[in-house]
Amino acid sequence: MRIFPEGAREWIAPVGQVFLIISAGILAIGLAAFAWKAWILERWPRADGVVLSARVERASSDDHTICSAVYSVRYSVRGKDFTTETGGHTFSGDCAGVEADAAAAPGRKVVTLYDEDNPRGAYVNPGLNTEFFLVSFILTIIAMVGFATWKLGSWMDKRGIELP
Repeated sequence: MRIFPEGAREWIAPVGQVFLIISAGILAIGLAAFAWKAWILERWPRADGVVLSARVERASSDDHTICSAVYSVRYSVRGKDFTTETGGHTFSGDCAGVEADAAAAPGRKVVTLYDEDNPRGAYVNPGLNTEFFLVSFILTIIAMVGFATWKLGSWMDKRGIELP
């Protein structure tokens, strides 16, 4: 009895099926996250905010630097001021552009969504964009890769194709 199958055709289809099961779970989580964010987008009240300050965060490797802007935003709920930070997770290789955007940001008006039960919990500039739905987007991509792997394995198995 072998522990590991010989040849790619013998293991790609079963691995693809495992990926499909994992992908289905990931897709379910991604859809739930999307539904939650869509509910927030529809139900949470909006408040006008203003960018107080911005800073640039950098991440460097040996030969490349990427940057992201982090904004401090003030918004009012029922006459009480709150401050939140947003950004810092969408990195770009155009550090000069990020720095210019951060320098121009103070005083810019933005829209915030806030939780009525906890007004400190807020999203700045929400909408149908990748930043707002980042978790759902990433999980959907992973699920699509798993589905494609399963289909490739099934296709190779049907045609008897072996990888070297």
